[in-house]
Amino acid sequence: MKYDCSPELSKENILKGHPKLRLVIPEEQEQKIRTHFFWKNYGVSYDVFYPLKKDGTLDCYLGVPNHMLTAYNQVVFDYLDKKFGTSWRKEAPKGIFGLDKSLDEFRDYKWFIKTLHKESKYPVKLLAKGKECLLRIEYAVDSNGYIVQPKIISCSNRSFRKIALDAFKKVMNVPTLLKAGKDTLVVQYKLDSSATVNPDTDVLVIGYTPCDKPILMK
Repeated sequence: MKYDCSPELSKENILKGHPKLRLVIPEEQEQKIRTHFFWKNYGVSYDVFYPLKKDGTLDCYLGVPNHMLTAYNQVVFDYLDKKFGTSWRKEAPKGIFGLDKSLDEFRDYKWFIKTLHKESKYPVKLLAKGKECLLRIEYAVDSNGYIVQPKIISCSNRSFRKIALDAFKKVMNVPTLLKAGKDTLVVQYKLDSSATVNPDTDVLVIGYTPCDKPILMK
């Protein structure tokens, strides 16, 4: 899918003599950013998004995946490196995707999967019984970037349904950078003694038997 901030567009802007960076900043910082010496010194302009709260946390849907913003900006980075060396990086204002590391924690798809991994728990009772499960969950992302309507569309062991949906609740009440629409992911609950991992698995939850519990060594 073509976004309005693709690397190709960034290259076109440079060829036209108008390199442009994409920024994400709190709205009240716009005056400070606009008057920053960087733009005049290096002949670069910018477009800016305002999805941040005063504390820097994400407040609303951005509409563009952060990896695309970074890819767009990387073309300008390469242009500036070639023309000025790398010293410009120390003078750049905050809020530039791909340069400002504080923006790396925005809630994109990698964050989504990582959080589900972290929040998914293997039910102790089912672990003791040696039970495993493979399930598919359909979910939607609304126009504001919120994950909504998780629904299990297939499940090899119904005992895992609630625990899987409980993990989803941890990602449903925060705005994300996910693209609006429906999608499906596969969650697998697997015992450590089992060698089989489904190739379609997005979230793998491994249950460890007592004999594999780490022992503190003196």
